[in-house]
Amino acid sequence: FGGSTNALPGADPDGDGADNYDEYVALTQPDNADAVFKIASLEKTGANMQVAVSSHVARVYSLDVTPTLTPPAWTTVVSNAEGADGPLLLAHTNGTGLISAMYRVTVNVP
Repeated sequence: FGGSTNALPGADPDGDGADNYDEYVALTQPDNADAVFKIASLEKTGANMQVAVSSHVARVYSLDVTPTLTPPAWTTVVSNAEGADGPLLLAHTNGTGLISAMYRVTVNVP
């Protein structure tokens, strides 16, 4: 972050759907469309759902769940998990009891 490609916080020079500000927060590269923050995997483990993301020690992560997207009613099930400079597993304890569930992970600067 420091060149003309990221001069505007709302710009998306690599066209990946994440603007420069979001790329800064997620510590992804604003000029590389393959470097985007996303859920890497979802895995059912017993009664839990485990959500994996790439993480960084300089960031914190939260896991939200909603049973529907019309309208969404997000509930935070993990908050402010510290990043690990690698894969981070976020567990929704007893998350498999939902009939349907949509997950999102948010990343923030602590």
